[in-house]
Amino acid sequence: KRFNNIGYRRILSISFVTALMTLAAISVLILFTTPATAIQDDTPPIQTIELGTPKIEDVYNAGGVWLDLIGSQTPVWINSSDRESGTEYIHYELFYSDHFGDWNKYGDYTVYDNQDTGDPFTTDIDPTDGSISIKIYFDFSCFHEIHAVCFNDYGYQDTDTSDFLVDADGPSNEEFTYVGPTYYVEGDV
Repeated sequence: KRFNNIGYRRILSISFVTALMTLAAISVLILFTTPATAIQDDTPPIQTIELGTPKIEDVYNAGGVWLDLIGSQTPVWINSSDRESGTEYIHYELFYSDHFGDWNKYGDYTVYDNQDTGDPFTTDIDPTDGSISIKIYFDFSCFHEIHAVCFNDYGYQDTDTSDFLVDADGPSNEEFTYVGPTYYVEGDV
């Protein structure tokens, strides 16, 4: 009787292993014969340039377009995302001017998805694959302009431009000396 139990267990064990191997073979067959879904992306990524706070809106009329005023501690974001294939990179240029429209280029940058250089002008702070977010600050007072172009993985692009004013100078308190008669008030004031 003891021999029959061992034999029966061995047959069950062999049957179980055979069943597992059959399931594994079927899984591999399904895995390699199922067609892959192709992504077709024929739309450009979505891009924005956003001014953070503190910000004063509509302080300067530049030929019918009102510009906002920000300070040196105000973040400026250049963002891009693409739900289909993802944003591959953003290329942007920075311009400044003491007089609106007389632009001088002072920066030309390219930022790739999930790139981290340690430099805020060339680092993507959004860890999501396919989305890029650049956060920068401007530390000198004048007009500024950003030209940005973002590209998705299929080469489609979106462009955006933003003009704004920066006041990076703190408030001043100049002392004035008053020369003239001094009046004193007596009694309850």
